[in-house]
Amino acid sequence: MLNTQPYNDCWLAFKNGDQEAFNSLFNSFWEPLFQFAYRGLNDIDEAKEAVQELFIYLWTNKENLAIPASVEAYLFTALKNRMLNLISKRKTYQQKLQVVTAARETNEVWEKMNAKDNEKQVRREVEQLPDRMKQVVYLSEYSGLTIPEIAAVTGTSEQTVRNQLSQAMKKLKAQCARLLHLF
Repeated sequence: MLNTQPYNDCWLAFKNGDQEAFNSLFNSFWEPLFQFAYRGLNDIDEAKEAVQELFIYLWTNKENLAIPASVEAYLFTALKNRMLNLISKRKTYQQKLQVVTAARETNEVWEKMNAKDNEKQVRREVEQLPDRMKQVVYLSEYSGLTIPEIAAVTGTSEQTVRNQLSQAMKKLKAQCARLLHLF
């Protein structure tokens, strides 16, 4: 514990705007306040920030501050309150982070489900195509064959394969557009 009696006079001078008195309080109490904050927060940066914010608050509100019976008790109590606020914010941040993470994961699952539903719907629409078009679409889109390979498999010309694919895609696009308007 520091001998705080000399700091009461320093506090009065500081309240009246004396920069040297403020510097004296800062230099005398920064280290013990930092140690206290570090023990409570277990984070060097947060401890430094808490002490720094306390002194900024003191300087900017010096005219409105009460004259404490003990400067040391006042400073440690004020710091303890700042630490509690930081801990509360940390918990709130962690809770928000958990909600955002859960929402992101839910959204990813939802997107995968929608993609699967869309894929099923497209497959249903492909099933409605005439047999030759259906065969060409399956060979192109699902088997990954090229137009020359599809022509060889089906025994048709490459131009016929192109025409069938083009007509199939137009029909599928029209069906998908119709389905989208239903929603």
